[in-house]
Amino acid sequence: MRFPRWLISTDHKVIGLQYLVLSLLFLIIGGVLSILIRWELKDPQATFSPELYNRLFTMHGTLMIFFAAIPMLTGAFGNYVVPLQVGARDMAFPRLNALSFWIFFFAGVLNLSQFFLPKGAFAASWLAYPPLSASEAFSGTGAARAVWSASLILMGFSSILGAINVLVTVITMRTPGMGWGRVPVFTWALFLTSIIVILVIPFLSGALYLLTLDQLFGLGFFLPRQGGSALLWQHLFWFFGHPEVYIALLPLYGMVGEILPVFSRKTLYGYRFIIGCMVATAALSFLVWGHHMYTTGMNLYAAGFFMVWTKLISVPAGVIVLSFIATIWRGDLRFETPMLFAISFVVTFILGGLTGFFNATIPVDLYVHNTYWVVGHFHLVLVSAAVSAIYAGLYFWWPKMTGRMLHRGMGRIHFWGSFVLMILIFSLMHLVGLGGMRRHLYTYELPFAVPNAVISSGAFLLSGFQLVLVANMVWSLVKGPPAGDDPWGAKTLEWKTSSPPPHENFHEDPEAPEPYAYGLPEGGR
Repeated sequence: MRFPRWLISTDHKVIGLQYLVLSLLFLIIGGVLSILIRWELKDPQATFSPELYNRLFTMHGTLMIFFAAIPMLTGAFGNYVVPLQVGARDMAFPRLNALSFWIFFFAGVLNLSQFFLPKGAFAASWLAYPPLSASEAFSGTGAARAVWSASLILMGFSSILGAINVLVTVITMRTPGMGWGRVPVFTWALFLTSIIVILVIPFLSGALYLLTLDQLFGLGFFLPRQGGSALLWQHLFWFFGHPEVYIALLPLYGMVGEILPVFSRKTLYGYRFIIGCMVATAALSFLVWGHHMYTTGMNLYAAGFFMVWTKLISVPAGVIVLSFIATIWRGDLRFETPMLFAISFVVTFILGGLTGFFNATIPVDLYVHNTYWVVGHFHLVLVSAAVSAIYAGLYFWWPKMTGRMLHRGMGRIHFWGSFVLMILIFSLMHLVGLGGMRRHLYTYELPFAVPNAVISSGAFLLSGFQLVLVANMVWSLVKGPPAGDDPWGAKTLEWKTSSPPPHENFHEDPEAPEPYAYGLPEGGR
């Protein structure tokens, strides 16, 4: 039996596209689950059983975070773009790269198999807090719990293999003349992200091993009745979980940092400051996990420590955003679709960052913790901002990946519908959270009926606008005009080869360019 060549390819570009297709599939499934959640919450009257609702939001969170957003950023864009940007022929370990994808594929299939278990999927939320996650009455059968944990352990293994590949590729395979001061910001972002992945994934995997032993055999690592500590799980999970936010955030910085100079026709303002701030963010991400645990009875001095460091981590984020704004300022702006979504990232990230600053403040968090304020903040950052940057990157690199352009008009429709609705939906979530509406509930009090009806209606419309992107991608593949090698007039190395690039990317070793030399000094034209 002969397999299709793309199925067994070790070419980083093919593997990147495989990651892109599969993560988009998981994104669609997770999106469908979110629509079902909002259908339940459109009015106070319960439609689903509590058990079914718990399964829906558990699988929604799991798929969106672990199997859609992170693989799309690190697996799809990372695989496709990083070797091209550093002038390499491929990843350092092509076969290991292919192995990491197929482990990801198997982990995703394993996770989805929960839907076909006799008593349904895991139901203790993607946070999996014990002792509820170790109880069949609250979290599902032992099989569901074991499958959920096993799929995440496999996903973590895949991520570590991919991170090792990125690190070795960037360190050893940069084209001659490309010193660290000429490495594009997206590659820098993936490099730092890979370091975080290698350091934090083992904590999650180890915690999942122990949780599985509790779930299957009742060994008691996290079970208070057996001498264990439920808080130990929270510490282990959030020591992974908050750096996980920056595993997503750093590539977003990198994407936007690539796009803004191109469509502003300006050099990237404060390139070295941006790199330094991303390094600082990566380091500080290990010191802030405790702000998720203010309500657990944490010692006041420990809580104060985490509050200070959480506020400090906003400083490099603020410097990066100001650098982005300075890049746009007085530039020769071209409002192509990638630029629109990049600006959307800046706007929504500022809004999400401001609400996060309040979350870090102990007295405020004691009030809003476990309310829809947290849901709104989380989605404003990891949906509005993250998805905006992902769409910016997709519209930006799609011509390089396919050799064809996307439709400009459909791109604008997709942008405006998504941008307006995301702001509306997640702003209202903040408001109902301030009003006292709790999260993780499948029904709610009557005073919250109107805003929830608006949120659900907005979510349904938002999902409809995503179909415009799907239609645009199909149109592009069938009828899209040829893109040419460099349709945007960009400077980084991925645009110095054909669209799509040939096998091994370059016919000869390319010269390392100044990546953002657009000839507009100090903001002038």
